[in-house]
Amino acid sequence: MVEEYLPFFVYGTLRPRDYNYMIFFHRHTEKEESGFTLEGIELYDLGAYPMARAVKDKTKIVTGDLLTVPLEIYSDVLANVDMLEDYTPGRDDNHYCREVREVKGLDGSIRRAWVYIGDEVYFKNLKINPVLIEHGNWLLWKRRV
Repeated sequence: MVEEYLPFFVYGTLRPRDYNYMIFFHRHTEKEESGFTLEGIELYDLGAYPMARAVKDKTKIVTGDLLTVPLEIYSDVLANVDMLEDYTPGRDDNHYCREVREVKGLDGSIRRAWVYIGDEVYFKNLKINPVLIEHGNWLLWKRRV
């Protein structure tokens, strides 16, 4: 199945300056844009990494970046990020679900992008107590210590 060619909206460890970015996106992007937000999402700290969770409240937002990968390596990058996020299309027990969502730029523009959202069943069965990141910015949250 050919996946739709879209940028990735990254909000956690895949953001530039964080460790999974260096593994999965460093030197593999043709464009990196910061200052995007996704509405109707809460961000949680699960210990070493964050998880976004869809909510009905549109005032809840997550801050992130849009990363565009060249078409010639897109399928490989998509497959590698799917593996990182423990996502397989059509599987019942994914940790994250990859969805097409609309994200908003600082200039008010709306763009479509792939976003990895925490699976509700997985989230509800966590063995830890996730910590809500009220402001929705993982990089800011990490700097608090």
